[in-house]
Parts: sequence; structure tokens; C-alpha cells
Amino acid sequence: MRVIEFGVDLIPYSVRKIIPLAKALEENNFDYLWVADVDFERDVYTALALIGYSTTKIKIGTGVTNPLTRHPVTTAIAISTLSELTNGRVTLALGTGDYHVMRMLNILPEKPLRALKEATFIIRELLANKKVSIAGTYFKLNDVKLSFENFFKVPIFIAGKGPKLLKLAGKIGDGVYLDAIPCEVFSKVKEIIKKGAESQGRKIDELYLANVIAFAMDKDHKEAVLMARKNTIYALASLPEYLLNELRVEHEIIENVRRSLPDFDKAEKYVPIEVAEQFSISGTPEECIEKIDKYHKEGLSQVVFILPPTRDLIDVVKEVNKKIISYFKE
Repeated sequence: MRVIEFGVDLIPYSVRKIIPLAKALEENNFDYLWVADVDFERDVYTALALIGYSTTKIKIGTGVTNPLTRHPVTTAIAISTLSELTNGRVTLALGTGDYHVMRMLNILPEKPLRALKEATFIIRELLANKKVSIAGTYFKLNDVKLSFENFFKVPIFIAGKGPKLLKLAGKIGDGVYLDAIPCEVFSKVKEIIKKGAESQGRKIDELYLANVIAFAMDKDHKEAVLMARKNTIYALASLPEYLLNELRVEHEIIENVRRSLPDFDKAEKYVPIEVAEQFSISGTPEECIEKIDKYHKEGLSQVVFILPPTRDLIDVVKEVNKKIISYFKE
């Protein structure tokens, strides 16, 4: 079994503040830094370029972008440029897009998975320095080719957690960027990915599996869970029915959370501490290690932390390296 890797997923809250944090992550043995292409925040590729230029070894990626607010050709150009800048330290995580944002922009495709599949094909072909022609449902290209050569392999991870999307990820992804999958149902999720992979003659072990999840650590268990709780809200609001039933989370909790958004303070009050525990890696250092180890034994390649907003992030990064990463990489 490969050694589990560690990453952090960030909203580009400040392009200036994100640089010292990226350097701290690199210095403290984190393997990846993912930057979200989310809502109407700062530009993901500008942030990633600054991070890539300011670091030397940490891998970086989009966590997550989509093919509808950014055309696949534009994405291929941007990600290849980043790869050139960083000597191949780039991964592209691609999903169907945030429903809330898509609704505001009036971009609501009838078949989002088809758009995702077409976009993945286009991007992968362009990054292989091929000329692309496609008469798809969502994208139509005539002899399009990058004007410069891409020298590095850029892995494409398919992002999400719905069963149809997971099956597609198994078919076409180099990896899967999972959205806060609790450890109790990780094997079920992996089985769906496996079926998709095997339908194309692939093995599940060929795919890199990352799971982005709320994280907080404290000597007091309850304090840690409460710190992580707000970062579990999106995961709960987007929980598919098949996982809701498996996890035995009350429908009323999910509905209350969904109705409260975008008021996160209000939504947080509807999340019981035991549910926040399920959807986070939180607790004492020993408890966090125990949960990460369970994920590792289930076949997770990378745990991607959403860091707690209530603490100095650089201090958190140093503490994680000292008390958790060192345990797995000593």
C-alpha cells in the first residue's frame, strides 16, 4: 500500500496571504495544495500561478473547477501554462460545477455528466499536443490545437460523490477528488468507482483517490469537533440520497441545513456534534491519526484538509506536521 499523502484545500481568500501559507505547507511536509474555483472568489489560476512561482516541490491543483464557467480549451491552456511554470507539479480536478453558482449564472445543463465527459476528452487531447475536433452535445471544436507544446503529464481527477459521477470517474479519471466521504461509507464509494474502472478494463488501484474533508485538532475532543463543524456544512447540504441512507443521518437535519444556506451561522446550529464528527477528521491528535489510518487501510491515497477558520493557519500547519504527518512519514 502506498504511503498516504496530505493536502489542503483553500478558497483563495487573499492572494497575498496565500503565498506564506503555501510556503509553510511545503516546509511542513504537505504534498498538495488545492485551490478552489468557487463562487465569485479571486481567480484560481492567478492564485495557483503565484503559489507555483513561490514554491519548489509542493504539488498544486484546482480543487475544483468546471467546464461550464470555463471553456475546456481555456482550461487546457491555463493548466498547461501552470505545468510549465512548475515543472509538472500540477493536477486538474474537474467537476460539474456548484449548483448554486450555476443557477445564478443561468447555466443549468440537462446532462452535466456528458459536459464533463466531453470536456475531459478535449482537455486531455489538447494536453497530449493533439489537434481536436469534436461535435459534442455541449462542445463543438474544429481542428483546435495548442499553439505551444505541453511537456508534462497533467493528471485529471474527476470530482464529486454522486453514484453516476463516481462511475464516470472510474471510467475516465486519472484520479477521483472526493467530497467529504465519511470513513464508514468509503468502501461503498470505492466499489462504485471500481465498477466504472472495470467496465473499461482498468483496475481501481490505478486510480488516485483523494478525499477533501473538514479538519480540526485540539487536546479537547469536543472543542476540535466544534471548530470543524462549520466546514462540514457544504458536505451535508450536497449529501446524495444513497449516502444519506447508509449513514443514517436524519433527513430533517439535511433539509434544515439546506434551507439555512447561505447563512452558515444559522446552518451550523442544525448540525449535531455526532454528525460533525462523521463528516470531519477532528479530535485529539491520536483520534485524528486513528481516523486517517482507517482511511489509509481502505485505500485512500490522499487526505485533503479543510483547515479550521478559527486558528492561525500557519500554526495549524506546523502542528499537523509535528503531530500527524510525522507519524505517517517517519
